[in-house]
Amino acid sequence: MTLGLTSCSQEPTEKSVSENQISDKKVIEGFVKKTEKGNYLIISDKSLNTDDIINLSTQELIDKYSEVYIFTTNKEEHKSLLIDTTKVKIWYDYIRESNPPKSKILKLEIQK
Repeated sequence: MTLGLTSCSQEPTEKSVSENQISDKKVIEGFVKKTEKGNYLIISDKSLNTDDIINLSTQELIDKYSEVYIFTTNKEEHKSLLIDTTKVKIWYDYIRESNPPKSKILKLEIQK
């Protein structure tokens, strides 16, 4: 008799990640642009002109700047802070391979 074993790996959800599991090695700082799909573009490109956040579409920002990420969150307290042109510091779980790279927000702070 042959027995096959399979395993399923689950991605951690925002609720399942505790504060002590958040790594200071997985941090991005940048400026916010809410996308048309309700996600959040974070632009950490040093050459960013913040007027572009208001004047350009999501796709134009992705095309123009090299350090652009898409983040998601289900936390209402995060959504209320993620306003276009706000500078934020984001702790994330891991970067998913895509263009632009995507991740989930675990923790965020507004930067001055």
